[in-house]
Amino acid sequence: MSAIAFAVALGVGVVAPAIPLLSKHFGLDAAAAGLIVSSFSLVRLIFGPLGGGLADRMGERCTLIVGLVVVALSSLLAGLSANFSQLLVFRAVGGIGSALFTVAATVLVIRAASAHVRGRAMGMYHAGFMAGGIAGPAAGGAVLAMSLRAPFFLYAGIIAIAILIAVLALRRSGSAAPQAAGTSEDPGARGVGEGGEAQESSAEAQTTELRFSEAFRSPSYVSALASNLTLGFTIVGMRSVLVPLLLTSMGTGPQWIGAALGTLAAVEVIVIYPAGHLTDTVGRRFGVLTGSLLCAIGMAALIWVPNPVMVIADMVVLGIGSAFLSTAPGALAADALQGRGGRMVAGFQMPNDLGVVLGPLTVGLLVDHGSFGLAFAVGAGSLVVCGSLALRIQPDVPSASRK
Repeated sequence: MSAIAFAVALGVGVVAPAIPLLSKHFGLDAAAAGLIVSSFSLVRLIFGPLGGGLADRMGERCTLIVGLVVVALSSLLAGLSANFSQLLVFRAVGGIGSALFTVAATVLVIRAASAHVRGRAMGMYHAGFMAGGIAGPAAGGAVLAMSLRAPFFLYAGIIAIAILIAVLALRRSGSAAPQAAGTSEDPGARGVGEGGEAQESSAEAQTTELRFSEAFRSPSYVSALASNLTLGFTIVGMRSVLVPLLLTSMGTGPQWIGAALGTLAAVEVIVIYPAGHLTDTVGRRFGVLTGSLLCAIGMAALIWVPNPVMVIADMVVLGIGSAFLSTAPGALAADALQGRGGRMVAGFQMPNDLGVVLGPLTVGLLVDHGSFGLAFAVGAGSLVVCGSLALRIQPDVPSASRK
């Protein structure tokens, strides 16, 4: 799954530099390019429940492959688009495929990993995404010299490789078969879960369908949802706009923006596996609290940073914190869900997509009608709220991790 995640993120990074340039080629401004990016995320959010339902009915392997095929075809058609409207539609259709892939892939990771290694499993999975995200823009910039449309064709080719990996690597995956309503094949579905919440026995879990009303009574699941929303809103959504704007206001060039965001991504890749290990051995609550606290400190510090060098130094703190928030919530949700239901996993993923959609919009309003300080303060405050919800979870770890 890490290899597939790397290929998908690499492709996304490849087309990122091409979108604004192709929009300009069609005679439109930067706002049009932003609309293309937002439409992809918005469609992903809307079709998240569809991905969960298909994973339950068709099986995760089939849903994952269908999602990747949709992404590949949409990218190919986007590269062939004759005008902006076609480009917008084809990129939006790619969001549907991304929704199917993301939900199915997350269910596969959750079901493949037992409780005492879930943090590390989620870390490896997200590390694939981040590594691909780092390499993608560089590759995209290189092929742009050939043609404005070349990155879209390259993206389709990369996804074709991901499809081949999925077909070969998952052909014997027992957890990839269609799941009867409410069954559980989670190898880690035994014992006592995070926060001392009584976990159902394996036999009982296999005959019980977990509903949203039940899941929302779990402090673990609620904390996981809040963490994922905050990760998308603050760490992903806000930093993608705030940090470049802040550095630009300091009179720096594009190289400083690249250095800052590159430092954050590199630190997150380096730290994410150790963060997952600590989440497994010390506890899920520790992971969420550590990530929320470090990110809140990093976000608040940006209110007072005097120069770009200090901004880059602050990216180290944010990178470490976001590594914990990329691993602990997924492990926490998996503990609460006990491997049951693609719809429940989709429900966990959707807050992140919502945060990515709302984050940049909120930042623009806060900066235009307030200040950078106000925007960073709102980000830090949301992280504090996220951490406070994790305090409801008792400090416990899966019993297998103590052996």
